[in-house]
Amino acid sequence: CPDAATIEIMYMTALATKKSHLDSGTSLNNLVRAATTKAEVFALTDLR
Repeated sequence: CPDAATIEIMYMTALATKKSHLDSGTSLNNLVRAATTKAEVFALTDLR
């Protein structure tokens, strides 16, 4: 069973990974690629 320190390290790693993914713009780029109309593109919001 993992101890509290191991769980904290895993949690902090997950947060850093998520932040890195969001900061890279990958999520926004994927939304733009998935948009099929000009209106969908203009409706997108960059939440970074």
